[in-house]
Amino acid sequence: MRICEECGGEIGVTQDKRSIYCNSGCRSENYIKRRREHNWVYQERVKGPGIRYKNDLKEKCKMCGYNKSKSALCFHHPGSKGRALSKIHKIDEIKAEIEKHPIEVLCMNCHAIFHNSA
Repeated sequence: MRICEECGGEIGVTQDKRSIYCNSGCRSENYIKRRREHNWVYQERVKGPGIRYKNDLKEKCKMCGYNKSKSALCFHHPGSKGRALSKIHKIDEIKAEIEKHPIEVLCMNCHAIFHNSA
């Protein structure tokens, strides 16, 4: 008797011998779980430091004052732009880059308006 990896139920005799799930629902659930895990690992390893730095900010949009959602805020480089902050993976390097090339915090709307009107 074979056991489903997702729910622990029995895999029917009519199922393909290579199947590790008892039905398509279990297969879908497992796929969704793996995607969530992958996204979480990606966020933590690749984008983690920048996201954590942005979440620690006590700032709001410089133009309109928006501060309801941190995910709607972005960094704007008013002068010369150094390295892209999204490509830096260590908080110390992010802070050093901000000291060299100051940034402004803008909401996504104001950032788009700024770049489209300039």
